Amino acid sequence: MTAKHQHYVYRYYLEKFVAEGKTFWVYDKKTGECRAQTPKNTAAETHIYSFEKDDGTKDDQLETKLFTPVENDAKSILDRWAREECVPTQEEIGIMLVFLALTHIRIPRHMAESKELAEKAALQILKDRVTNSEKFKEMWKGKTPWEETQRKILAFDESNISLRKNTALSFNLTSFEFLCLQLAQMSWAICSVPEKKFLVTSDSPLNVRAIKPNGKIVYGSGYGLQSVQIVFPLSPRKCVFLSHNEPQILGRACLKAQALDEFNRRCIFMADRFVISPFKSNHIKRLFEKYSETYGKPRIELQQAGNLIKVSPSEYDL
Repeated sequence: MTAKHQHYVYRYYLEKFVAEGKTFWVYDKKTGECRAQTPKNTAAETHIYSFEKDDGTKDDQLETKLFTPVENDAKSILDRWAREECVPTQEEIGIMLVFLALTHIRIPRHMAESKELAEKAALQILKDRVTNSEKFKEMWKGKTPWEETQRKILAFDESNISLRKNTALSFNLTSFEFLCLQLAQMSWAICSVPEKKFLVTSDSPLNVRAIKPNGKIVYGSGYGLQSVQIVFPLSPRKCVFLSHNEPQILGRACLKAQALDEFNRRCIFMADRFVISPFKSNHIKRLFEKYSETYGKPRIELQQAGNLIKVSPSEYDL
């Protein structure tokens, strides 16, 4: 029997943001509403990671043989880091960097980004071939008039190119080793929040922010940049903060109120659709309303697709 109901954010992790009873508060960027919801029914889709086999049945091995074992390995570490005043160990980091890398690449936000990027790249390659390739021209010899075919293809836009979501996930998995290597080189600190304050999380819980050499701030990418900062909420009271320091540091810290507000702001801004809060809060509502317009906006500029064609993956930051 296949695993039909598949969480793209680990259910056990989501349960840590339940403050009372069995629900937390979900702020929905698509509808604008705030509602009480259970972890079981949050950040999950039907067969989101299943592949369809030739006989029409679903293959759920990606969920059952990859994601679930990694989640099980991380469970006790998530418990300790969220509960105790502790410093992460190298052994724990070795497990958690795999968990965080998979958390990044498996969520719908980054699957959509990869799909969008691949579609734009495919479109640009096609137009380049039509314009510059004699071999491509030869393919149409004796068929439809070449000039008419060329004109139609050059008029294509993104609506003419569509890839399946599983193709995007496969593309994301190729970056897994790169992400793990970057996370392994960073400093890790478990941070506690001030009294009467709390952290939120989202359907895109690994919050990545970096500053490029030209001064541009990027969110959700930039793992290879020295300026990158990564925040992963562990519970309403704890988060793990990653950055590049020389030498590498493993430690713990107490967040000031200003830093906490900034981390929540980044989380809400980067949420794809759902912001998850242990409490219903006017402050969180205001931040949510400010950044809810990010829902459904294109994520990839055409220039990024051009860069993908011109350079190898080792030469650009993901």
